[in-house]
Amino acid sequence: MVFLAFDMMLPPRDGVETVVLESVLLSGQAGGLAERLQATTGRLVAVDGGAVERLGGLCLQVLLSADLSFQAAGRALRICRPSEGLREGMLLLGVSLRPAEEAGA
Repeated sequence: MVFLAFDMMLPPRDGVETVVLESVLLSGQAGGLAERLQATTGRLVAVDGGAVERLGGLCLQVLLSADLSFQAAGRALRICRPSEGLREGMLLLGVSLRPAEEAGA
């Protein structure tokens, strides 16, 4: 099983950038999502998943790739406020959320 770290509510603070996910994340949204994640510069990027109703594989790949890229650069990506739709979509695609504390963050 592959994991992404999450914080249920990531408080706003200096150095934290937020990327809000759209309600439907299918292949047509993957390019825009990748661009928004690449444009971030903070050491910690909070990905707000509270509105997600549907998640496709390509957008999940973008999130996983961003997570790995951020780790390699000494940065961190955290899913915050994951909706039930986001959780279910991830599980169907073989990815689970793990609390940031357990992920060693």
